[in-house]
Amino acid sequence: MRDDFTQPTIEIIARRAGYRCSNPNCGRQTFGPSSQPAETVNIGVAAHITAASERGPRRDPTLTPEQRRHPDNGLWLCQVCAKLIDSDASYYTIALLHRWKDQAEQAARRDQQQRVPSTSTPAPYMPPRPLPDFVGRDAECQTLDAALTPGTRTAITGVVGMGGIGKTELAKLAASRVAARFPDGVLWADCGTQEPTAIADQWAAQYGVQLAGDDPAAKAASWRSLVAAREALLIFDNVQPGQDIHFLLNPQSRSAVLLTTRDAGHLALEGAHPIPLDHFTEDEATALVDKIRGPEAACQAADARQLFELVGYLPLAKPCLGAPASDRPRLVRLRAPGDDTTCP
Repeated sequence: MRDDFTQPTIEIIARRAGYRCSNPNCGRQTFGPSSQPAETVNIGVAAHITAASERGPRRDPTLTPEQRRHPDNGLWLCQVCAKLIDSDASYYTIALLHRWKDQAEQAARRDQQQRVPSTSTPAPYMPPRPLPDFVGRDAECQTLDAALTPGTRTAITGVVGMGGIGKTELAKLAASRVAARFPDGVLWADCGTQEPTAIADQWAAQYGVQLAGDDPAAKAASWRSLVAAREALLIFDNVQPGQDIHFLLNPQSRSAVLLTTRDAGHLALEGAHPIPLDHFTEDEATALVDKIRGPEAACQAADARQLFELVGYLPLAKPCLGAPASDRPRLVRLRAPGDDTTCP
């Protein structure tokens, strides 16, 4: 005989968790729209912390049937996580699941109390303006478009590569493309010039908040509490080797995180999907020349290719291409005998 939850109890468990999976490493939204305009889709279940049946996982024989059917004995999970906790009951203990339940309900309470949409104050947008003549990186842009969405777990997508390869410009472009997805704005920090505590202070000020405490640990805790119920895109540009930004990330937050770094082995990339950048292809370099130089490009394509070859097809050739002719580096073209081609 099973001590199953009643439908009203299931509704209570789901609502207390904000209809999100209570596994802190998941946290997905379990309710959403169906393809039918008057219907919804639910992938959540009210899971028993101690089993409803005699031979179920984590069975506690001291509980009464009423206690097993009570909301205190249930937590809201997506279907995948519900199967997971019952498949490895020795790891997913009663104490652990109660902790998940408490954390999920606290997060739902913070969300209810702290996240008050404002109709008068626009969401902050801190990234510098992307270049108007940005070209190439189509595959990387598509990957970032798919990765940078709000979610209850902090998603770190790392853009790595050598200096001058275009990491910062790609991050600027990605921010401009996905900003509308984040109701709490897009925050930007140059980690090459700012310490993590200064970043936390600057970002909190964007919401009109002064972080509590003077020491780094107190400020970090205050920032994590502030960001817990927000859906923002947090961009850490130019993260330095050995620089610790973990304490600014709240696993309970629905914010997304994008970082750029030259260090492909940085600890902040652990568990992330890095996007390594390579030099421009010849086609991308030619497309950039065409976009910048306009009518001159066709005649000076060979010069442009030579310039890109000299800098290893790095985007840092761009300032030379956009400069007045008098300020550009002098490129000497080697012509074959009989080649009388002329260029301005």
